[in-house]
Amino acid sequence: MKHTPKKVYIKEKSHYVELSYEEFCSRKATNKTYVDKLFLPIQGCLIETDLTHYTEYYRDREHHRYLQKQESAYHVISIEAINADDSFDAIPDEDAKVEEAAIHKIMLDKLRSALSTLSDDEQKLVNAIFFEGLSEREFSRISGIPQMTINNRKRRILTKLKKFLE
Repeated sequence: MKHTPKKVYIKEKSHYVELSYEEFCSRKATNKTYVDKLFLPIQGCLIETDLTHYTEYYRDREHHRYLQKQESAYHVISIEAINADDSFDAIPDEDAKVEEAAIHKIMLDKLRSALSTLSDDEQKLVNAIFFEGLSEREFSRISGIPQMTINNRKRRILTKLKKFLE
């Protein structure tokens, strides 16, 4: 955690006990059972959890970071932007904002057109990975297609969309 937690919640006898961080640290120093416990940082607090929830939390967190990197690398527009109302409000004397909003609208229209040119299988893959947030591994498990094949298809689809948008 970047900051010292406000409170720590540990599980004792099937219910949670609230401790200050200082009290937790002193207990941790004297009691070796705290070494194997797992904690999640939630809203400035540490909450004891089991291995399943701990791994799921960090897997989802890393997946979110991965998607953000992919969005930056491939200049992906979110589903909210695609489904958003196409109207835009611009202040007349701010030409730069008007120009930016117009370019944004044109790019959204181009993206919609590009997505409609994809085959049904390609659209399913794009939808699952970019809009539903599934990982390639999860989509592989659902579709029965090997993960490497999905990765190669995704790369080809992104190249195709990039060419279409240029």
